[in-house]
Amino acid sequence: MDAMPDVSPSWIDSGEGIWAPSVFKNDNGKYVIYYESSSSVLLTSTIILPGGIITTNHLGLRIAIADYAQEPFEDTSRPFTRNDAGGCIIDPVQFDDGKQCWMLYHLYRWSSYRRVQADSNSNLEVSRDGFTLQGNPKTILNHNGNADDGVVEGPAMWKRKPGSYVLFFSTHCYSSDRYDIQYAWGIAPDANFGHRKTLAASGPSQPIYGPGHMDIASDGTTISFHGGERPGNPKDTMRRMYIGRIKFPERDYTEGINVINY
Repeated sequence: MDAMPDVSPSWIDSGEGIWAPSVFKNDNGKYVIYYESSSSVLLTSTIILPGGIITTNHLGLRIAIADYAQEPFEDTSRPFTRNDAGGCIIDPVQFDDGKQCWMLYHLYRWSSYRRVQADSNSNLEVSRDGFTLQGNPKTILNHNGNADDGVVEGPAMWKRKPGSYVLFFSTHCYSSDRYDIQYAWGIAPDANFGHRKTLAASGPSQPIYGPGHMDIASDGTTISFHGGERPGNPKDTMRRMYIGRIKFPERDYTEGINVINY
């Protein structure tokens, strides 16, 4: 069914779609969906590039709610966005560590000297109902420059045990065969995450090209992600959704996370 059949808030630019939804059930029993679209109403940026000056609309976040997951979601008629760092917030996802709720996202902006994306994964405290921003945003992982094509996106988090958190993310552009799934370790949801390793990437042993934007189920072992069915991202191909299973190490992060299958 169409989860949002009546999406017509005035802040969405004409002809623009909505994407990157994330759904969770809050403490009040409501189902909450974060989603986004391009909006000139919320904010525009003037970007100076070597080839000239362009004006771009920023991506804005919204909230929609429903009483049941299978019902159509109703927009709350208010923007839900934070843009303290001068970029677009995208790929929002809720994370509950058992006490505090967080919104994970990646911040997207343009570099005026390289014409490449400059991204970082960040988080922000939110109220337990998911409706109210709290505190100040913090960058928990930044890109590695050209090694990542300046991109880290699609965050998801898992609490392995108290003091041990895993941040999953993707690097490179989603349309590239270099798109992958990586992970890093931190001691808290708002810690600086490090000890990066690759979980899944294009390879001859698996006919999935550019796997990325992973999420993890509540069982702590089932994952979902999307990937290309043919190399090079030709026009007549498509990206499909996949599921798989992973296994966390028995001891510390040095052992790494193992892929059981996908």
